[in-house]
Amino acid sequence: MLFGSDPAPFKMVVGNQEITEILPNYSEGAPGAVFGILGSMGYLEIAANRGSAAKIVGSGKGSEVTISLGGAAAAGNGN
Repeated sequence: MLFGSDPAPFKMVVGNQEITEILPNYSEGAPGAVFGILGSMGYLEIAANRGSAAKIVGSGKGSEVTISLGGAAAAGNGN
């Protein structure tokens, strides 16, 4: 389980950034840090506290995102 109290190991790679942390809310992230968050619609989102995650990681619409969960990987093109 990715969003429980003891989340499974995971890694997201998007743009020039590797993300390995999921936080419960934006304010828990350090300013400018990029992390994952469970959005209000129930989707895993890439976020940054006090900044644009897209600018920080160097990505945009259609950028490839790779997610690895406990050794397995899945990729998407952001559409």
